[in-house]
Amino acid sequence: MGGAPTVLNMIINAPAAERKALPGPVRVMTGGAPTVLNMIINAPAAERKALPGPVRVMTGGAPPSPRVLLAIEELRFVIYHVYGLTETYGPATVSTWIPEWDVLPAKERAQLKARQGFHHIAMQDVDVKNSSTMESVPYDGQTVDEVMFRGNTVMSGYYKDIGASARRRNPWPAGGCTAGTSPCASAPP
Repeated sequence: MGGAPTVLNMIINAPAAERKALPGPVRVMTGGAPTVLNMIINAPAAERKALPGPVRVMTGGAPPSPRVLLAIEELRFVIYHVYGLTETYGPATVSTWIPEWDVLPAKERAQLKARQGFHHIAMQDVDVKNSSTMESVPYDGQTVDEVMFRGNTVMSGYYKDIGASARRRNPWPAGGCTAGTSPCASAPP
């Protein structure tokens, strides 16, 4: 992916997004929020152009549905699903693909890719904890509580907000989002 030109697209619509992915060696598209992916998927056939090769897209902001993931990958977009917060300095987890999943049916692969994923190398740990007891929730795919982060990329406080900063001084700062865990320890959408 290194050495590819950067293309800035100020107009977010399907034809513009697809055109920007086509010229020269451009094979990476950032800012592929699920809404943008949906616009590409639902573009009229007359506005679509065949991609000469796969285009890699990082998506986040909201979990993309398995239906969106399945449809966009049929158009030759390779999706990297990430999750993060301002307080974690951007993406804190990535839906890490496990090669054994390649042989699964497409619908099952899309469901796995929709999960929030595992913490990355710069994040010490991510867990879903009971916000009252600070105990980890069971890895059962049913129990839901608050996702929490720990690591060097987690901010230590808010500028000029002592009260909010004091609430962050927990060994496991809360992300403010609810989540659950699957039996394979990946946070589901």
